[in-house]
Order: sequence, then C-alpha cells, then structure tokens
Amino acid sequence: WHNLGLALAAQGKLESAVDCYETVIRFVPEHPLAYANLGEALRRQHRLEDAVTAFNKSLERDSNIASTHNNLGITFAESGNLPDAIAHFQTATKLDSGNAGAFTNLGNALKEMMDFKGAATALRNAIKIDRHLIPAHFNLGLVLRAQGKIDEAVMSWKAVIELAPHSPEPSCLGAYDNLGVCSARNGNMNAAIDYWRKSIQLAPSRSPSRTNLANGLLIRASEFVKQGAVPQAINDCREVLKLTESIPPLEKQRQEAQQLLLQTTAHDAQQDVELKRDR
Repeated sequence: WHNLGLALAAQGKLESAVDCYETVIRFVPEHPLAYANLGEALRRQHRLEDAVTAFNKSLERDSNIASTHNNLGITFAESGNLPDAIAHFQTATKLDSGNAGAFTNLGNALKEMMDFKGAATALRNAIKIDRHLIPAHFNLGLVLRAQGKIDEAVMSWKAVIELAPHSPEPSCLGAYDNLGVCSARNGNMNAAIDYWRKSIQLAPSRSPSRTNLANGLLIRASEFVKQGAVPQAINDCREVLKLTESIPPLEKQRQEAQQLLLQTTAHDAQQDVELKRDR
C-alpha cells in the first residue's frame, strides 16, 4: 500500500495516495514514513493543517528524518508561519548537511524575515552543495542587493542566466530583469535593453520586462536625438510603439514614443529642406 501510494502521488492522484497511506497507518500505526508521505500529499492538496498534523505524527515516531522536517517547514512557510518553518529547516540541515533543498528553503525563509546575513549564508551553502540550483542563485542575488552588495548580486544573477539562458522560469526572467535594471543604473542602457529584450523573448507577456524595455528605449531614443542620430531614435520609437500596442498600462509610454517620433521626423524633414536650399 505504501509503494502504491508513492506511485499514485507521483502521478498526481493525491486523493488515492492519501487513501493508501491511511490504509498503511491503520495496519501499521507506528509507520513514520507513511505519516510523512501522507503529510506531503495533504500539503500538495493545500490541506495545510491536516498536513502539519501528519508530519508531527511522523516526527513523534522518528524525529531524525531530515526530509520530514524540511517538508513540515515548507508547510509552515506556506501557512505564513515563518518562525516554525525556519526552525524545521534548520533541523533538516543539521540532520542532513548535504540537503541543498533544505538550505535553499532556509535561506528563502530567512530572507522573508529580513535576516539577510543568515539568508546569504544558507543560500551559499545550498550552492556549494549543488551549483545548479537556479532559485538559490537568484534569491542570493536579491539578498545581496538588499545588503547593498550590488556587484555580488549581479554575479549571482549572471550565474542564473549562464546556467539556463533560454529558460522561461521566473528566476531566470527575474535575473534578466534585474540585470537590466543594474545596467541602466550604471549608465549602460544598451546592455539593459538587451537584457529586457531577452526576457520578453522568453516570456512575451511579461509585464515588468515590457515596462522596463519601453522606458529604456525612450531614454535611449532621447539621447539619440541629442546626438543627431535620427535613424536610431526613430527605430527605438517604433519599437516602443510595437511593444506597447493594445497594452493600456503602457499607454503613457506609447504616447511619449508617438510624440518623440513626430518631433524627430519633423526635425529630420526640416534639415532635409535646409540642405536642399543650401544646394
């Protein structure tokens, strides 16, 4: 029954899996893994209070199973109980110092509690165990940014896009967005625009990327006008118009692009007239 429950849970048949685990418990009431897996199936059904009860019954029977502490921590975190979540994540990492997932969860929970120093330590431990943990790299970047360590944050986000340059996962898209913002603030608008374009390429409907890209293109177009680079300014304005088409929240950027495009083309036409007169 226990193995059948595991198989059903893997297929997403959680109600049937719960029935299997409860059958095991009726016959073997001291089975800690049956309670632990029951708790995980209940958590996945968003039955969080029932999941906590099942996990606690598992730990009453065997308190040294790291995965049970980790999953109970996840359940508490999803319930909004971060102090208890952190306590169980910490226990999980003590019981299994190679549990990268528990360190990641600990780091994320500490970040939410604004314990940035502790969060950075936990997330770095997770990355030492498994350098391919993309969410750990991304969240470490957020923690470092909160500490004012922008250069280190940039390194973390670059690690994300090096590991998964073409992934539409939220951590990857967030890395492109944040790298764009950092580049813009450092005065490198060309790099910023490239990062935001990549994010939109991976997720065309992503709102933060569209807003950032539209604003970045408008800033660059204005600079092109000042430099007399009219064709480049026109291209950027046209890209903004295409980017903001039928998107009400970006109507302001669309209007700015239309106005700048009209001014630029009018100025360019006036210059053509003056050149003809000179001839």
